[in-house]
Amino acid sequence: MMKKSLLLVLVLALCASWATAQQVIYDFEGPSTTTNFQYFGSSLEPQTTTVIANPNPTGINMSDSVAQYVKAANAMTWAGAFSNPDPDPPIDVTSGGEICIDVHMENIGNLAFKLESGVGGAPNWILTVANTRVNEWEQLCFDLSAPSEEPPFEPASGGVYGRAVIYFDFGVMGGMDDATYFMDNVVYNPGSGCSTLYNFEDTETTTDFQYFGSSLEPQLTSVIANPNPTSVNMSDSVVQYVKAANSQVWAGAFANPAPSTPIAVNSGTQICVDVHYDRISNLAIKLEQGMNDAPDWVITVPNTVVNEWETLCFDVSTPSEEAPFEPAAGSYTAFVIFPNFQANDTVDVTYYLDNIVVCTSSVPPVDVVFSVDMSEYTESFDGVNVRGEFNNFSEDNPLTDQGNGLWTGTVSLTPGIYEYKFWLSGADVWEEFTGLETCVTPPGAYVNRVVTVTSETSGLDTICFNSCYACGDEVQISIELGMGDSIPSPDGVWLAGGGNFENPGGRFKMDDSDGDGIYTISFPRQRGFTSYYTFANGNCPGYECKEDIAGQACADPDNFNDRQMVDVTEDLTIATCFGLCADNTNCEIVSTRDLTVDNSLFSIAPNPANEFTLLQFNNRTGEELQLSLFNTLGQRLLSTELDGWTNTYQLDMQNLNSGIYWIHVQVGNTIANQKIVKR
Repeated sequence: MMKKSLLLVLVLALCASWATAQQVIYDFEGPSTTTNFQYFGSSLEPQTTTVIANPNPTGINMSDSVAQYVKAANAMTWAGAFSNPDPDPPIDVTSGGEICIDVHMENIGNLAFKLESGVGGAPNWILTVANTRVNEWEQLCFDLSAPSEEPPFEPASGGVYGRAVIYFDFGVMGGMDDATYFMDNVVYNPGSGCSTLYNFEDTETTTDFQYFGSSLEPQLTSVIANPNPTSVNMSDSVVQYVKAANSQVWAGAFANPAPSTPIAVNSGTQICVDVHYDRISNLAIKLEQGMNDAPDWVITVPNTVVNEWETLCFDVSTPSEEAPFEPAAGSYTAFVIFPNFQANDTVDVTYYLDNIVVCTSSVPPVDVVFSVDMSEYTESFDGVNVRGEFNNFSEDNPLTDQGNGLWTGTVSLTPGIYEYKFWLSGADVWEEFTGLETCVTPPGAYVNRVVTVTSETSGLDTICFNSCYACGDEVQISIELGMGDSIPSPDGVWLAGGGNFENPGGRFKMDDSDGDGIYTISFPRQRGFTSYYTFANGNCPGYECKEDIAGQACADPDNFNDRQMVDVTEDLTIATCFGLCADNTNCEIVSTRDLTVDNSLFSIAPNPANEFTLLQFNNRTGEELQLSLFNTLGQRLLSTELDGWTNTYQLDMQNLNSGIYWIHVQVGNTIANQKIVKR
């Protein structure tokens, strides 16, 4: 009894230490916990959701106000709505856990929830959960450790996100009439706790285990009434496992169906199982079908009592008992049990299991090595310190001079997100940023570096003082934009899009403080930077005020007719015009909006090309032909006129760098644009 009681106390204490407070993201009751969600993918775009009185204050949701979402008739299958304004502060899910939402739906369907605008490269994440009730409130929870349903199929755990997106009845086309849904109480339940994999009490937490390695294969285990409900396990239902006489020593059973979401583990995870045996033996569990090549993992734990319930816990940081003898790490989609592993009997033996839970402990502090290169800083100073939220931006964490301009130092930090900067003692100089850099907070009173510390964090990349990159690895990109005949919006003009420049209304507002009509913006990026981009005349997160350059040479029809900058290896200045593929800010190029686009005017072979490619012109009528070659920035590299009966033209590409170019052909009022790739 002493062993069992002590183990129970330890498990309960461990789970209590893992419990953390729920955080309200939106409950629509006050300004700080309310936002609008802006529709997209339907006729309601760019309108927003509304906050109304709770239409059914019963059951789990007695609150006063809720958000009303309308899926318009004939909405696209991917129609949804994004937070606007976005959550402030961003949604920090570095400790994993789940996000739960109260929903009130008039049909059985689903809700998909997406996190976007990840800080520091955190990938977008989306998960869909089905509702089970109609015309009443129900809470749906989204497991942040589950892989995203979209590439790169990674969990959200460990990330920080600046945008939330909702999709009622995701993947379903809108019906003939509008459908109305309600949601409320969007809350974050941080991880570092125990989540139930199986307790055999309801559909969501029950599975069958399919036998293998014995005469019972391929039969299934049975869920029965708890044969001995005592203090360790008072639940109603448990799973009964029979190890058949003369089974293979490796006989077991695998979960079928498999876990509904992959089992995510890290170095602080334990998997615990309640067992009830009539003999001293053991239980082995195995995690299989790891995502991203995570190795299979199996370990065995002995039981210590008989004819009563006992909790056995399996530490995933323990090396597997099978090759490649590594700890479990990552996400697994198959779960296997082996009662009395590596042994058998001449008679059937019955075992009972229950309450299979996955617990992640709080992660201890880790030593983070900060490293900064001062070789490009030419002023005098005495020393380098790292100051941040971990020392109130005031206490010194001095770095050590390693020579050749390199300064390093170690700070012990618990996993989380921290703002910081380097400060020079003897000079009282802080790093300075504009807020448009990739490693810092948005523009504001203070712009600081940001680092996400995880249990795996150790040494950070060496960066240059006042830069997000290594010394010599930064290029400056400057853009000058003429507005031509477009009247600038009083809300501003924005650089946007491409996955790097946010939606219009974001950080990348262009400047015309000198009033010359030319809007400018400058920002640093890492050498080799590549991105699509566009311009927006106004603060329109839904892109309805985006420029229209469809059919022009610098527009990529495969990427929303956006512009592109490719492999920027040196400081770059782009001069162009809103709505035009110009190479200057005078905006004197005639607009092509009234011209006819016919890309069958010519063909290209070979494409891709090495040194030369041949253009074949079709349906020549005697009209003069204008031929131009543009790079992806819209800069004209070649311009020539061909007489009305020319059928072919050999394009010399020997002096061009490898990459993408656009060939523009105009005959009368008809134009054509085609992409050519130089190897």
